[in-house]
Amino acid sequence: MRNITVENKLYIFGGEGVGGASRQAWSFDPMQPSGSQWTQIADLPIGMEGPIVVPLNGNAYIFGGETAGAYFDIVFEYDPVQNTYARKADLPLPTTGHSALVVDDAIWIPSGYS
Repeated sequence: MRNITVENKLYIFGGEGVGGASRQAWSFDPMQPSGSQWTQIADLPIGMEGPIVVPLNGNAYIFGGETAGAYFDIVFEYDPVQNTYARKADLPLPTTGHSALVVDDAIWIPSGYS
C-alpha cells in the first residue's frame, strides 16, 4: 500500500490483501465539514503491492510494484476529478522497492529492484 497527498486529500493505492495484491484505492479528506471519513475510489486496473505514487499537476502517478513476486513496469495516472486511471508509457524495466520524486515537473525514479 502506498499513499500520497493531492489537493489536500490523502490517497492510498493497492497493497497486500487477502489472496494477494489489492486493487483497492481510498481517499481521505480531512477538510470535510461533516467529519472526515475514508471513501473508496475506483479500483486500480490491476492488483499492486508496493507501487510508488507521486503527485504532479493535481493527479497521482503510480509506478511499478509487484504481485506474487513478479515486478511491474506499469505506470498509471489517476485523475481524482474524474476518478479514473489512464495507462502511461511503461518504465524501461520492471521495478519494486523503488523511490520517486518530482523535480521541475519531471518525475525521477532513482532506485529500486529489477
